Amino acid sequence: MVLKLGFSFTENKGRLLENMVFVELKRRGHEVYYHQNKGECDFVIRNGMSINQAIQVCYSFENELTKKREIDGLTDALKTYNLKEGLILTADSEEELQVKDFYIKIIPVWKWLLD
Repeated sequence: MVLKLGFSFTENKGRLLENMVFVELKRRGHEVYYHQNKGECDFVIRNGMSINQAIQVCYSFENELTKKREIDGLTDALKTYNLKEGLILTADSEEELQVKDFYIKIIPVWKWLLD
């Protein structure tokens, strides 16, 4: 009998960044949920009986397909919860976008952590 074992230590930086944001949101005392409808949004924050913030986490915002997927997921959550602004946290990108009727702020996670 031949037994083969293999280990993969590929680094999933996006998942690590998402976990870091989740832990920080919980540390700040937020009620955190996941949004899935037509699109997916990593975190929606509930305050009382309503959702008041939607946050998407994406390690790199360089790839156009990734950028579209993240923006589509965020705008789906914004529409669903009747929000006007959303936040995308990345490793290093920073910009502001107007997408349809929504304002989207993209900032590096380290700046958000210092807030």
